[in-house]
Amino acid sequence: MAAGHAAALLRGARPRLARPGGLDRASGRRRGRGDLRAGRRLRPVGAREPADVNAAEAVFDELIHFPVRLRICGLLRRADAVAFRTLEEALELPASQLSRHLKAMAEAGYVSVSKTASPDRGDARRVAWVTLTPTGRSALDRHMAALTLIAQGQEVGGEQDDGVG
Repeated sequence: MAAGHAAALLRGARPRLARPGGLDRASGRRRGRGDLRAGRRLRPVGAREPADVNAAEAVFDELIHFPVRLRICGLLRRADAVAFRTLEEALELPASQLSRHLKAMAEAGYVSVSKTASPDRGDARRVAWVTLTPTGRSALDRHMAALTLIAQGQEVGGEQDDGVG
């Protein structure tokens, strides 16, 4: 991926994050985005809006609040799954650091990482796909509600510290 695409992604442009189309080797026809992972497609940008969280449900989450992890959640919220390499380029992080953050988030149940064979390659290399779990999405929504309350000068009801990472 070009550095320009990663920068556009961070600016909020529509992501071409995962499952890019390509040529089907057997037929020579262009393959659609959904062909790569058992019919799962990327949702359009904005399809997943933050849930309405009231002040009583707002929880400041130390695990998510770490700047890189907050950016990871922001990128994952916009798609069903994002390729590990795309996250690495968009966040401009070495693979080792990104892996460490994803491991901490996976231990808390906020993300899941799955590996699938790459249809664009003839060798056995696999692509790692990162997904924000429903638990992670809920935690992010509660954390964003807490940040909104803090920005408005209000007290936040609870604080969650998973002790991870």
